[in-house]
Amino acid sequence: MYAGSIVEEGPVSEVFSAPSHPYTSALIKSVPPLDIRLESGLVSIEGRPPDLADKQIGCAFCPRCSSKIEKCIDQRPPLRGTGLRKVACWVAGKEQASLGA
Repeated sequence: MYAGSIVEEGPVSEVFSAPSHPYTSALIKSVPPLDIRLESGLVSIEGRPPDLADKQIGCAFCPRCSSKIEKCIDQRPPLRGTGLRKVACWVAGKEQASLGA
């Protein structure tokens, strides 16, 4: 969930091994490994979460997303997908395809 909305859902093992939403991916990368001492510090997600009192137009994660496209700014992506995997992101499928996944 991000800003009170589901951004990705699916079997835990699949979401953790191959996240589709940029927020899910960033969140997983920010978890420190338990078996390794971090010399470089934690990975953070740039920017600040949205103010939930403000009306959200477009994707709530857009201001913090490095994969955003113009459509993200003014069109909220629906939760879509096949089977048990669903994602609310305009670039998730395109990004996966360009990575060869």
